[in-house]
Amino acid sequence: MSSQECNKKTEEIAVYEALRNSIVSIEERVINTKCYMYVLYFTLLGFGLEFPHLLIISYLVLIVFQTMINGDKLGAEKASTFIRIFFEESREIHWESLHKDPNHYQAYKKATRDIGWYIDKYSAAILAAISFILFALSIHAKTNENCIMLLDVVNLFISFLLCALTIYINIKQYSNNGKDLGKIEETIREFKTACYRETEEMEMQTSGNGHRSVVVPRRKIVIRRKVRGGRSARKT
Repeated sequence: MSSQECNKKTEEIAVYEALRNSIVSIEERVINTKCYMYVLYFTLLGFGLEFPHLLIISYLVLIVFQTMINGDKLGAEKASTFIRIFFEESREIHWESLHKDPNHYQAYKKATRDIGWYIDKYSAAILAAISFILFALSIHAKTNENCIMLLDVVNLFISFLLCALTIYINIKQYSNNGKDLGKIEETIREFKTACYRETEEMEMQTSGNGHRSVVVPRRKIVIRRKVRGGRSARKT
């Protein structure tokens, strides 16, 4: 094996490790984000029992944090898809491919999807529903006391809209996940084809000039350095 081929293989291993580390880092960040979301939400909930209008702010906390979680999960799937297409399809490494295997998916789903799984995955939607119920009960109490105001009705309507938006953002992560990932995989495969086509053209051009050196396309080097150098290249 020539020194250029060794350098190329070393670079590929470094890219693979960087992508895998990125996925692990994203998974840890998602866990931390959920913890922060729970702390802020239940803090606002405690004050909201005394001052119901603060419950409206709890929706904003859920929306912001759930949006961050959705983005991180999509970024992890993007890195996973890149690994499967560029590394695992031509090598004896199939960890990321295992997650897409239908039989494994069904077995894993059966083993893990209990009530705790649903509470964890749809926690933002559940907490939003709790906020809306508590706020509606506070408005109902004012109705019994004949002291309800127009502002209370407006706030109830706003609370309903924010609750619906939170539930939509939380559920969207799973309802549109397959469609979005399908488009991401398609674009990555097209990118791989374009890279290999460019490699072949450069090798043919080099062979025509009488050189025997192994050519690594400049475009692929640039892309790899971006992926390895900054995690923002793996985030959407």
